[in-house]
Amino acid sequence: MTVSQYRVPRAATALPHLITNGGGQYENPSSVQLSRESGNMAMNERLVASGLGLLRTPLSRYVCEAIAEKYGDSWWTEGVLEVLTYEKAPTLEDVRRQRYLPESATVEEGANAIDISVCLLLLTKHWPRIFTSLLSRSHRGWACGLIAVRNVNKHLAGQDHESDYAWRALDTMFRVCEPIDATAASEIQALRSSVDLSPYDQATGVNVGSEVREPVPSTPGVVETVSMPRS
Repeated sequence: MTVSQYRVPRAATALPHLITNGGGQYENPSSVQLSRESGNMAMNERLVASGLGLLRTPLSRYVCEAIAEKYGDSWWTEGVLEVLTYEKAPTLEDVRRQRYLPESATVEEGANAIDISVCLLLLTKHWPRIFTSLLSRSHRGWACGLIAVRNVNKHLAGQDHESDYAWRALDTMFRVCEPIDATAASEIQALRSSVDLSPYDQATGVNVGSEVREPVPSTPGVVETVSMPRS
């Protein structure tokens, strides 16, 4: 199922939630011709980017503090740089050059240096050894989904997200942020509320805007989601 196929179902009482997929398989909406409805061009793209920016600050601090507590003095080298190596960046120098990261860092410096993509990657890669005991199991799937959201948002060109996609993306950011920083979560929630869902009101006869104030609880393993591979 593609992004453009997601619509508020007839007689629905709320939008289904984005992101978790029990099989871990994600579709790539970058190939989908996204909506270009008048008045909304690039608006949802900006909302999603703003949400990711709001999430980055508390999440980067949270992730760095947790890694530092686990690894001690070697946290930056062992817990960050080494974890970020992969086939296209097999050495620490490659990682530093590709990610614009320092050779060493305090927790504060590290939190300021990593972008939202690195925050989310570290959260997922350190899940078994660190974050599984700190966050709910759903957070791992949400983080994987947001990596994909970030990549799609970064590479949009002359297009915009569908409003229901943007709502779900912001809702997922809110869920990830809520146990970490309530203030930032509230700001993301406000962005979510600003997504224009009026086309779905008109299409379904349901007052969607008033009925999605609270997110619908996700069901583990149920494929109700839009997610994409990292580009």
